[in-house]
Amino acid sequence: MRVRADSGDLPLGGPKQRAVLAILVLAGGSVVRFERLVDGLWGQQPPEKALASLRSYVANLRRALQDGASAPRRLTTRSIGYHLALDGDPVDIRRFEELVGAGRRALTRGDAAAAHDLLTDAGQLWCGDPLAEFSGWDFADPEIERLTGLRRSAIEARFDAALLLGRHADLVPEIEAAIAAVPVHERLWAQLMLALARSGRRAEALQAYDRVRGVLDRELGVAPGDDLRRLFHGLCHDDTDPPAGVATLTLTVPVADDPAPAAPAPAGPALVGRSAELAWLAKMADAAGRGHGGFAVFTGESGIGKTALAAALAEYGRGAGMTVARAGHPDGLRKPLLWGWIQLLRELGHQLGADTRAQVRAAAPEVAALVPEWPEWESRPIARETADPAFEAIDGIVRAVREFAAASPLLLILDDVHRADRPTRDALALLADRLHHLPALIVVTWSAIVSADDRAEYDRLVGRTDVSVLELAGLADDDIGALVEQLSGVPPSPGFVAVLRQHSGGNPFFVREIVRFLSTRKHFDGRTLAPDGDPVPDAVTGVVRRRMSDLDAATRAILGAAAVIGAEFEPVTVAEVLGLPAATVRARLGDARRAAMIDETAERPGWFTFSHGVTRKAVVAQLDSGERGELHALVARARMRDAAGRSYEWLLATADHAWQAGAALDAPAALTITDLALAAAATRSAYADIAALAEHSLQICARLPRAPERFERESALWLRLALAWSALAGQNHEDVGRAFRHVFELGDRHGTARTAAIALHCLVRCAQGRYREAAAVAGELIERHRETGDPPAAAGYYLRALIDCLRGDPAAGTASLDAAFANLAALAEASPLARWDVRLHAVAAVALGLCGEQERAWQTARTGIDLGTAAGDAYSTAMVRLAALQANAIQGIVPGTARSADTVARELAETGLAQLAAGARIVRDWARALGPDREDTAAAAHEAYDIVTDGGATVMLAPLYLALLADIESARDNIDAARELVHRGELLATATGEHAWNRLLSERLHRLRADSAMPRRVQDRGA
Repeated sequence: MRVRADSGDLPLGGPKQRAVLAILVLAGGSVVRFERLVDGLWGQQPPEKALASLRSYVANLRRALQDGASAPRRLTTRSIGYHLALDGDPVDIRRFEELVGAGRRALTRGDAAAAHDLLTDAGQLWCGDPLAEFSGWDFADPEIERLTGLRRSAIEARFDAALLLGRHADLVPEIEAAIAAVPVHERLWAQLMLALARSGRRAEALQAYDRVRGVLDRELGVAPGDDLRRLFHGLCHDDTDPPAGVATLTLTVPVADDPAPAAPAPAGPALVGRSAELAWLAKMADAAGRGHGGFAVFTGESGIGKTALAAALAEYGRGAGMTVARAGHPDGLRKPLLWGWIQLLRELGHQLGADTRAQVRAAAPEVAALVPEWPEWESRPIARETADPAFEAIDGIVRAVREFAAASPLLLILDDVHRADRPTRDALALLADRLHHLPALIVVTWSAIVSADDRAEYDRLVGRTDVSVLELAGLADDDIGALVEQLSGVPPSPGFVAVLRQHSGGNPFFVREIVRFLSTRKHFDGRTLAPDGDPVPDAVTGVVRRRMSDLDAATRAILGAAAVIGAEFEPVTVAEVLGLPAATVRARLGDARRAAMIDETAERPGWFTFSHGVTRKAVVAQLDSGERGELHALVARARMRDAAGRSYEWLLATADHAWQAGAALDAPAALTITDLALAAAATRSAYADIAALAEHSLQICARLPRAPERFERESALWLRLALAWSALAGQNHEDVGRAFRHVFELGDRHGTARTAAIALHCLVRCAQGRYREAAAVAGELIERHRETGDPPAAAGYYLRALIDCLRGDPAAGTASLDAAFANLAALAEASPLARWDVRLHAVAAVALGLCGEQERAWQTARTGIDLGTAAGDAYSTAMVRLAALQANAIQGIVPGTARSADTVARELAETGLAQLAAGARIVRDWARALGPDREDTAAAAHEAYDIVTDGGATVMLAPLYLALLADIESARDNIDAARELVHRGELLATATGEHAWNRLLSERLHRLRADSAMPRRVQDRGA
């Protein structure tokens, strides 16, 4: 931040003084309340002399900003805060907003040249990150987020204008630079693809789609959106006009279309999910306006929406003609007695004017000590002596409120009365007795009830028949969704809402902070789920920290252990981990429950759960890394003492504790636990769990001595990772190659997993179309098995059969299959990680389908499925099930295929085998397109093919899938697209040597040529 005068840059002082100026400038000429400045500088923990420090900063700024001794002050003090006059002073933020708004309007009316110039001028105002020196300050972060989003949208709008002006080639490097800054922003990629295509660089435009697909998958685990996919398919057919919607992709950060440069801050967002409560309160306000006063108390945990509901009621009250005054009781500040009433009296006196203050002076002279700044007290009479001055002050407050109410109906709001002093609450109780015939509504908010004293004070306040109590609960799912859309501009998926409810319990503050956190730190769209690994937003941590500060150290320690144990926990387990009596733990947990930190579970009596997912995460975050590690180690040891007969999920949780314990748990003990979990995951073919457990085990292995036993274990773990990633992400995925490299490096020093790795890596060569190399490796493995009997080398028989069948040599394929089946027992023993004997049945089923022997293909597949099911190898079994469907498609068998393929696709997707599931989807969509209903499945089938090929990579059986896609396009009379797909299949088969599909492709090409030559009505008659 810089302030320039004619003489140069002005000295602005230190960080807090500069922050004061920043807050005032951002207010755009509005008065900024003292409380807002204190909160902006010190947050929830201001020093004792915060106001004195603030006055010092303001005095220094006045001197720095003053034009001359005779010039009027720019920075002035008002009754409730400070005002910075900006009349005529250029502020680059406001100028930027004006230029962006004007540029957008020009673009909307079709004036691309003017829009481009205006948006270029706007961009030139930037010279770094906005408010960079205040990053992390509560007052600045929302403005940083807004300005960053506005800048991004301005850049995109400028690119739109340049595209309309035909400046395609010049635009490419600028868009590339913007993408480098925000690589997951799909709209920028769409603009890049258009600029490249319109510059005559269509191939690069298509490559850009492959790039963004890889980026989105790697960074977010998602596929490109519908707009990008439509643009890609359009470019495949030489269509360089963007599809509808590409120019209006949803922005990550919503911004106003036409920001007003110097207007006061706009009203807050609409209240979500509290319409019934607000309607009830509005009736109370209406009754108060007619002279029937009321008293309402809002209760609920921090962040549940008490303050927001009170603000909405205040807005309603002002609209109804009431005089509204509000006071709070901030935590951590030393406050004078009756502080809440002092604030209310000041505000009422300011709003209702001198005449009303004079009436209050006459009726309640005792309040002179509370608001001595009123000028009417200058000639006040000396107050009389009384036997009980404290009660006289309280009674004076009640009489003062009565006089104010005589001048105007009142709505008085006292926030956080659980932090108020006893006299403040006494005044409330006394006033409640006299409200019936006063035109006044009093609203009180009260948060946590931690101690018995809190409970007694709360009961004293609400234990009356004339007090209405409103207990606020978490938002319902529909309201959570509405709040997310209001905050982000993105309609959330039901899955995201469900995860958000789990994390937040419907607490609006927690919802808001989680969504803000996701929006500012990563791409956020309707498919986003809040992952467990995300840290807790600082604001949420602050709320939990304040709740925990009300608990003693012993209770906090017990909560920390419980949070490490898990989302649900039993007091006995906590007691065992900490070595405490169970009765002590139960008593302490009662205190935590009263502080709204935990709840007792309804489903499991005697068990507890944290009130919200983020509450537990925030408690864990309060522990330092050493404490967390020790607790995880204690939990892991306690659970291992009772491991016999436990469930799979229990083993996974125990292994996670062992890993998170780090050095606090010795490596051999930790590996004993993870080995048990890995074995259980292998029996379920739970590849995602296998991958995670193997990675964790490798990290633990790093703490072992460098010895052959360690290298042997690491080699086996990397081999497990290679297999798991092959199943989850495809054999061409970069992580698969990385895992194999580690196996081979370790094998050079030590390890018996090398032969198994060579066999598995041979499959990668096949997937990459390197059949000549793969055939040589398979031959070497077979020779090794014959000479040494090395079990892993038997995989060569399977690999030779696979290669010969796909290369399209019937005689060699038959011979290789016969040899492989002759060695079926050896294949079954070749590797505990991959059942080659089961996979052999998949190869045979496809080969028999190519030969037209469909009945034998089905019988072979059924045998393989039974074998794989008995062995517990879900991945190999899935390959056989998919092969049976592929054999159907090869033979053109449509009836029943769609239903079977749909079942297989859903089951494979549920187990995380995305590529195999996509292959089943292609067969399903093919059968539906050729079935009696002639469904249009082209888009779904192309999407599935993109998944199979992982963004354009070479994969086995790709020519077959292209042939099926050609059938789908032909069924919808898109002959040109069908021919292109067949041609791609032929080129791919030639490039890889996968000639098994030559006949299928040739037949389709011949049929398509005949169809295109046939007159349309003849085709119809034939159909």
